[in-house]
Amino acid sequence: IDAASEGDTVLVQPGIYLEHLAILNKNITLASLFLTTADTSYISTTIIDGDTSGRVIYADGLTSETVIAGLTLRNGKTSDEPGGGLHIAGSSPTISYMVIRNNTAMMGGGIFCDGATLNVFNTLLMENVGINRAGGIMTINSDITLENCAIFDNHAPNGAGMNCLYNNDEGNFYIVNIQSCDYSDNVASGSASGLFIGKLSGNAIVDVVLDECTFTDNITNGNGALQIRGEEVDFRMLNCRITGNTSNTFTAGAGFLGGCTGEMANCLIANNIAATGGGYWNSGGVALWADVEVIFDNCTFADNFAPYGGGLTVAGSGAYFVNSIFWGNSNQQIAVVDFEENGGGLFIDYCDMQYGFDSIRVDPYSTLAWGDHNITGDPMFVDSGEEPYELSSSSPCIDTGTPDTTGMNLLPFDILGNIRVWDGSGGGTAIIDMGAYEYGAPVWVGIDDPEPIPKVASMKMKVYPNPCREYVILSFDVDESQRIAANVFSIRGERVMQVMDETVTSGSFEASIPLIDLSPGIYFIRVSTPDKTGIQKLIVL
Repeated sequence: IDAASEGDTVLVQPGIYLEHLAILNKNITLASLFLTTADTSYISTTIIDGDTSGRVIYADGLTSETVIAGLTLRNGKTSDEPGGGLHIAGSSPTISYMVIRNNTAMMGGGIFCDGATLNVFNTLLMENVGINRAGGIMTINSDITLENCAIFDNHAPNGAGMNCLYNNDEGNFYIVNIQSCDYSDNVASGSASGLFIGKLSGNAIVDVVLDECTFTDNITNGNGALQIRGEEVDFRMLNCRITGNTSNTFTAGAGFLGGCTGEMANCLIANNIAATGGGYWNSGGVALWADVEVIFDNCTFADNFAPYGGGLTVAGSGAYFVNSIFWGNSNQQIAVVDFEENGGGLFIDYCDMQYGFDSIRVDPYSTLAWGDHNITGDPMFVDSGEEPYELSSSSPCIDTGTPDTTGMNLLPFDILGNIRVWDGSGGGTAIIDMGAYEYGAPVWVGIDDPEPIPKVASMKMKVYPNPCREYVILSFDVDESQRIAANVFSIRGERVMQVMDETVTSGSFEASIPLIDLSPGIYFIRVSTPDKTGIQKLIVL
């Protein structure tokens, strides 16, 4: 490495190397013979071993042209510093086809990334330890791309599998894109056993996408296998599975906290158990806590347990459900509870709810908007095989979802990648099913996966509170003096309100929009300039 020049490739022969490496200010490729042969056996037989006497690799001053591939990094140890296996500082190297295991650090036992860009593909992180936090991966104020990775059996007090922390005061914008990753068997003695993403301070803006990720058999003392938190943290969870996780106290599955906003679509939340240590705790499946706003489309909540709010707890927050199933959760399918005298709000329609609204706890300051199209019949899951929560042919959830999905910007496929809107009953009309699975549908074939909600990157647009009741505040930025049109549309695409149509000067714009004339349901606010358009989904309770 010391002798290599910019752009060189260093090929490592199979063997065990007791090394502490540094790649500084020059872009090179460091790889096993996997790079030239595509033989994956070289990954496990080409080992850089830290001998428990320091970190394995330190990387600084690099771009994405630096590639580290096809190696095993093990036995790095930096008990009083971060990054036992790999420490990335101010860099954006590409990490692919790696095994990073048995490393220990103050935080980020496997990987630590600070003020940089993390690009990791097809990599296994296992049996790493974070003494303070983050056994597998720790990032601070970093952009993240993670694809096809397995993060399991890592240990730390908080964020045992992966911890993504944002705490700067500069208002920077960050992107977290995690695709097809598995978080399993991670153990947190504090909170967030699988994955933590969020802010504890600062004013960063964080956009999160979790697509086709699984969170399975993670163990935490509290606050979920997955935790997302903080104002200006917006997330989308698509086609994800949260199953078999346990918590000693509250929230076994996923916890969304502290003002974050988001959407879950085509997700399965099942067999998560809270309060394994006893006590009157909540949220076997999911918790929304303290000014959180989440939209749920086509989700299945089944067989989760907690002393209350077994499937879901909504505490001082807002939740909107459509085309979803709640079945076999105890105690209570949903609890809508007060938090510091702030009530929670729940809107639910076109859903299958075991025992109907009688299975939903509603506290004094909280509200429940129960739609006219909910059902209460047994969803008739297949209850066997690899997908036990698929619908059987006799399910009442087939073709009983929202009849007209125009304008809902739904994904075109279900959790299995099958066509989402399909005539499963054979009645001659394709109608969406309830739950994460579409019955009888063939595999969806498309060129590109569409964005569920189209957004314009150059226009900062915010709608809050959302869900809302009597009013909503619309805010956005414009770069120059120009004409702005803002309108509210129904889910069928009909304009129901004109907010503005006028020329505004450059800067920030904010308007309070009264909603007392709108019925509860889904709407869309569209803001347009001559060359830009921004759309946000709006939930009225």
